[in-house]
Amino acid sequence: MSQLGKKRLLIVADGILQYIPFNALPHPNSPADKPEPLLLKHEIVGLPSVSTLAVIRNKQNFRNPSKSLAIFADPVFSRNDERLKSRITNSNDEELYERLTGTRQEADEILSLFPNSQKLIKFDFAANRLAAISPELSQYRFVHFASHGILDSQRPERSGMVMSVVNEVGDVQRSLLSIPDTFNLKLSADLVILSGCRTGLGKTVKGEGLVGLTGGLMYAGSKSVVSSLWNVADDGTALLMSKLYSAMLQKGIKPSSALRQAQLEMWRDPQWNAPYYWSAFVFQGEWN
Repeated sequence: MSQLGKKRLLIVADGILQYIPFNALPHPNSPADKPEPLLLKHEIVGLPSVSTLAVIRNKQNFRNPSKSLAIFADPVFSRNDERLKSRITNSNDEELYERLTGTRQEADEILSLFPNSQKLIKFDFAANRLAAISPELSQYRFVHFASHGILDSQRPERSGMVMSVVNEVGDVQRSLLSIPDTFNLKLSADLVILSGCRTGLGKTVKGEGLVGLTGGLMYAGSKSVVSSLWNVADDGTALLMSKLYSAMLQKGIKPSSALRQAQLEMWRDPQWNAPYYWSAFVFQGEWN
């Protein structure tokens, strides 16, 4: 480890190692009675596979996005939701997903950092799958999804992020922003953030690492993706995301370094010091 100094670490993990938050591992040179995370000395960048980096750098649809932020948050998951005018309070419909009011707080804090003319806001019923796969997203530098993530490690096509399950009149609609969907997108984003539970996982394929949303979004043209390795806390996630965007927008820090700074700030705060609050989110993709 002494030879690494403070260099950036590029990690292409294999098998079960892909589930490990390397940013939170104790640095071997730190005191045994007060271990310091690897993140303290190193910026850590992951890739699903070496070939993914080639895909990112060879993509021909990269262009300078004309707008700043597209954000999806607080979708409607049930016909029992209070936002539905003709709410079906006595419905026998099973509520598969609980409402994520914390994602709205997260989104509002992020939106406050951007000028009104530069952002696309999709809340409530508007946070639906059709909007999430719209060609309009190619105009945005940052794309942020805050919702439930679901994982099927054996059939990755059934993994993804859940958008609005019902529309304004209560009709059930296709809601999963799936891995196949991401491969069909056209993006030019510097960064896509998947703010949900286990959004960075998928099926392990020999030679290609985890096949999941991250790889699909990079194939679609995103230069980098921030996603999670486990179930995350609403309050801690909202704070982390606010710090991440603040670092990028107010200090001009690149996404990989901005995530590191945000996580270190939380690690240094006694209230948020536990890795549970900050280390689930990992950066993958282009760091330059």
